[in-house]
Amino acid sequence: MCAFVFTSCKKGYTCYCTNPSGTFDYYNIHDTKKNATQRCKDYYDTHYASVPFNEVTCELKTK
Repeated sequence: MCAFVFTSCKKGYTCYCTNPSGTFDYYNIHDTKKNATQRCKDYYDTHYASVPFNEVTCELKTK
């Protein structure tokens, strides 16, 4: 447990990727919020950003 610096505590997060039909892809991340946010963004960039006319969004949520 982080006693002094709360921003560096590792927690459980889930990166959810959705489109207008609903959630179709997600994965769990156990890291700091900053790193988890970046990993979720990187996941989107790697898997969906290059798809033309994509309606996918990925967002991070606390478990």
